[in-house]
Amino acid sequence: MIALDPFTNEVREFDLCAGDVFEVRSHPFLVTSPDDSGRGPLSVVGKDGRSRSLAEYEDELRASGVVPQMVRHIGAWRDES
Repeated sequence: MIALDPFTNEVREFDLCAGDVFEVRSHPFLVTSPDDSGRGPLSVVGKDGRSRSLAEYEDELRASGVVPQMVRHIGAWRDES
């Protein structure tokens, strides 16, 4: 997922993991997984409790032109160089 890293003030690509937290327009959302191992298809749960697939949520963000901000990231950075 493309998101703003507030520590570097840069928009970067994140390798997402279950437990990552992002914020869009002051509304947090959590990246979840169907099991405790963190494997399987990732989903997004918003402040309203609505769950949807990661792909669906990324499409919504692209359509709105909004870039989320990283709040808590537990995964590793993807090296795009």
